[in-house]
Amino acid sequence: MTRSDSPATAISPAGSSSVYGKDGWSDVRFTISATSPRRPRKGFYVRQEDPPRELLVPRTFDDVELVEEYLSARREGPFSIRVPVRGAKRDLVVAAERNASHILEQDRLEGSRLRSERGSGEAAVPEAASRLAAALDLSGEPRSIVCFDVSTLGGRESVGSAVWLRDGRPDKNEYRRFRVRESDGHPDDYAMMQEIVGRYFHRRVREDKPLPDLVVVDGGKGQLAAARQAMDTTGVSDLATVALAKREEEVFRPGVSEPLRLPRTDPGLHLLQRARDEAHRFALRYNRTLRRRRTLRSRLGDIPGVGPVREQELLRRFGSLDAVRDASLDQLRATPGIGVSTAALIRNTLAEEPVEHRPGESPEPEE
Repeated sequence: MTRSDSPATAISPAGSSSVYGKDGWSDVRFTISATSPRRPRKGFYVRQEDPPRELLVPRTFDDVELVEEYLSARREGPFSIRVPVRGAKRDLVVAAERNASHILEQDRLEGSRLRSERGSGEAAVPEAASRLAAALDLSGEPRSIVCFDVSTLGGRESVGSAVWLRDGRPDKNEYRRFRVRESDGHPDDYAMMQEIVGRYFHRRVREDKPLPDLVVVDGGKGQLAAARQAMDTTGVSDLATVALAKREEEVFRPGVSEPLRLPRTDPGLHLLQRARDEAHRFALRYNRTLRRRRTLRSRLGDIPGVGPVREQELLRRFGSLDAVRDASLDQLRATPGIGVSTAALIRNTLAEEPVEHRPGESPEPEE
């Protein structure tokens, strides 16, 4: 199925004996994924505007409950993720895995060809960027792309993300994440997009940092208009900008009423999808982080003997919830009002929560 950590995804209508397409065919309503044995992909499913009632996967994955909750809210009805072990549904999963293996081999061959082209000179531009420049009538190849996405769960923890692709590859040093300030429990996708794009470019211009060749926003005409309004106010309206709509993978451009529909096999479309999917993944990850922090803080406040005053003292003393969780018994006992039994309770309770970052990993900057 995989070469190194490369995943592939195949999708199929439920009840069909045929499996077709690959990640990005978001008009297919009933889906089956085949992917890396270690880490099934979630991005395709969580970006669906009209998700199915049921998702079949070859094996379970992290955050199943979070994805189920998110998509249940998205479709305003029950949604479940299942791992079939026999019968027709299992046959569909096997067929999807077979098709994904074929897709992966095609991508491997395409990647080898592009690497060969790039090897002919450092200044060589990948075909995808050239094709995209031609399709969008850009003045030059989009070697650097920034993509924006917003994410919210039930009106809480509304966040935004900005990811940067350089020659089609993520440049994580340029990633930024945002806590949306204006949602007030009633998220407005357009207002949120306008806010994060405005904040991003306001700071980028103020700090005289390089600007991208192409700006991509996840959404349609409304998100594009919101982003352009923010860019006008920050003095970067000359940057090429497009929106990529999920359902039909339509490309919207400023001042053009009809969307551009690139062939599903077009390398330029794949480049836009890669940017959009990475922005969505990054936003969802931040949403999950904030959700986890809220849960952890609630658990800290519920520990007998802690209470609001000592909770604030612990946070003031250690600086973060993760630091409280990682503190030794002696460090916790040194906090005013925390005795031996309470320190032990804190350790035992918070030790059940997963770490937010792996050792040596630093969080991406928040704007």
